[in-house]
Order: sequence, then C-alpha cells, then structure tokens
Amino acid sequence: VYGTLLKGEGNHRLLEGVPCLGRVRTEARYLLVNLGRFPGMLEGGDSIVEGEVYAVDKPTLDNLDSLEGHPRFYERKPVALQGFTDSVEAYFLPRDPYEKKPQIKSGSWRDQDAKRCPNCKRLVTEKDIARGEKAHHGELKSNPDALCIRSAE
Repeated sequence: VYGTLLKGEGNHRLLEGVPCLGRVRTEARYLLVNLGRFPGMLEGGDSIVEGEVYAVDKPTLDNLDSLEGHPRFYERKPVALQGFTDSVEAYFLPRDPYEKKPQIKSGSWRDQDAKRCPNCKRLVTEKDIARGEKAHHGELKSNPDALCIRSAE
C-alpha cells in the first residue's frame, strides 16, 4: 500500500489486525500521482514509490478490491520491490489519462509538499486552498490550517 491504506491514513481501518511485513520501496519503474484525496501509482515511470506490505487474507483482499474499484478503476498487479523476493501486488491506474496529474516526486504520499489537517491528518494542498473547496471542518479558504480536503461526502 502507498496511500490512504498506509498506517495512520484514513482507509487503514481496512488493514487493522492484518500483519504488516514492513516498509518497502519499489524499483524505479513507477510514477506516483496526486489525485487530490488519494494517490495513484502508474507503471512506466522512473520513480521509487514508498509503501508498506501486508499479508492479507481473501476476505480482506476482497474488501480492498472493493475500495479500490478493482478492476474498473485501479487494477491489482505485481509490483517490483527493492530487496523483497516474495510475490507482492499493488493497485495501479492506467497511464491515460492519469499521467497528466501532478506527480509526487518524492515517491511518498506522506512526504509530498502539502499541509496536513491537524484534526484528521488528511492532506491539504495549495490547489485545494485556492479553490476554496468545502471540507468537513469548514471552509478551506477561510482557515486552511484547520481543514482538510475530505469533501463532497
């Protein structure tokens, strides 16, 4: 996992109690893009993406597939990890049209150039603040330090 399923992120609840096998980095073959409230990983780039590996059972995998919209939105495929020989899968987006989205150059959803909401720890980007989107803590434009981008729910 490399985005909202990471420990401490909003969707990690789906992995509660699941054994974490460790923090990992991919081979430099991918591209991580920012889709606003979550990232997407694409094949065919030259970036290293940081994440975590979990040993999931079939019911957990089914829940993750449902969250990620597999195979209609994200597609679960093998991923090449540095120093990790076991077979591991991750969720990928198709290059078109997502390769035009803002790239997370650090390869880390957590370490990208964005602020975090002090209340719920979700990411707030400058673009979100400029747009003045409604958020569940109030209005972004009026108080960007106390808000997050979780909107339209």
